[in-house]
Amino acid sequence: MESNEKSRHLLDKTFRSHYILFQNENDKDRCWTVLSFSGNHPGDKKGADMRFTILKCGLIKTWYHLLAGDTDVPRRIEVPVPFFVIEHDNKLILFDCGQKTPAEPKDENARYIALMTREDTVTNQLKQHGFTAADVTHVILSHAHGDHCGGLDEIWNAECIIQQKEIETAAGKKLLAHFPDRKWNIIDGRKDIFNDGRIIAVPTPGHTPGHQSLLLTLDDGTKLCCAADALYMDCALDDESERRFTSNEAVDCLRKMRDDGIYIISGHDPVSFEKNQSRFNKR
Repeated sequence: MESNEKSRHLLDKTFRSHYILFQNENDKDRCWTVLSFSGNHPGDKKGADMRFTILKCGLIKTWYHLLAGDTDVPRRIEVPVPFFVIEHDNKLILFDCGQKTPAEPKDENARYIALMTREDTVTNQLKQHGFTAADVTHVILSHAHGDHCGGLDEIWNAECIIQQKEIETAAGKKLLAHFPDRKWNIIDGRKDIFNDGRIIAVPTPGHTPGHQSLLLTLDDGTKLCCAADALYMDCALDDESERRFTSNEAVDCLRKMRDDGIYIISGHDPVSFEKNQSRFNKR
């Protein structure tokens, strides 16, 4: 990222977080000077400290019946590969980190085909919003499938949080073997990540044994749950015939959350993805 882009981002963070960072342009080690500042970002509530943004690492082309209900005529569908950016308490947290660019040409007959451009990588998506991969402090992984953890190739310094039961799966063991130098934080069960009640990992097994969703409380009191692959499409929340490769127990857990006033964000629904971006991506 160019230094002027970084400065603008840090200045924007300043008004929200009450500090300013100035880079010494002659310091190649990227040291920063910290100066105190007293002021709120225009329009922010006093004490507001969380921003939630929905991004995507391209699309997946698949068959509709692999995500939702059977159809009389098999048909292809293209669905988003989302990841979620959470700015909270001077941290930059990702829930999942998308897929990586395929190394080989697409097999048009494959069940799942990654559709990506260079602009769709996690690094470039973050850059468009004023961040670099080095800014990421934590990556919370819903599970160890490639469209949710593939972006780890581009993120080196973050703490990576995953469930114990997930690393015991074949995909989980492969993930840890591929990234032995990452800072792994293995959790077991429900976990208040920063012990402030704002970001809570919730086990939702079924799609994989160690699958987890993420429960957030935003500054305005809105509670939402990023379901990931515990809920592919919105329609499966109420229609059991629309469920694929998850579990009724996980969906029932999400439905109870919904009934308790928690907003549910499904994993790959192309319609609700755009609606949710419009609702939450306010910068």
